[in-house]
Amino acid sequence: MIRCLRNQAFSSAGVFMFRIFAYTSSPLLVIGTHLFVYGTLRLEYDLPAARAIRELASYDGQGLARGVLYDLGNYPGAHFDPQATSWIYGQLFRLPLQPDQLLLDLDDYEGDAYRRYLIDVASWQGMLSAISYGLIRPSSAPVIASGDWYLAQTGRHKQKLS
Repeated sequence: MIRCLRNQAFSSAGVFMFRIFAYTSSPLLVIGTHLFVYGTLRLEYDLPAARAIRELASYDGQGLARGVLYDLGNYPGAHFDPQATSWIYGQLFRLPLQPDQLLLDLDDYEGDAYRRYLIDVASWQGMLSAISYGLIRPSSAPVIASGDWYLAQTGRHKQKLS
């Protein structure tokens, strides 16, 4: 059963639109046409969940979301905040027309520390709304100052090799 958590009205060029936040008994369910990934689900990684996204969704370019990116060791965690002055770098994928199974699989992949959110993302198409997985609460882990997990990872590997 899906119940409405809240409606949020916003104006774009004088046209009012409503973003509907809804939830089920599982993590927050939101309605959107894009998926924003910033960590191990990016194109650069070959994990099963990343391959599933590439097979079922269409890559739609780079994107930026406001928030803080944390280094949790083998993967990052994002805390999305539209008021933040920092940016999280990631990639956008256009979801298939029937994204339910992909999103349920991603819910399992992300686990209990993450929740599905609808966020605003800056892209080559302008601002758009996208689904992304973020931490339920901010972390005390180190912040990735660049906001780019892949850049932080490749820099970390270069330091270890030299």
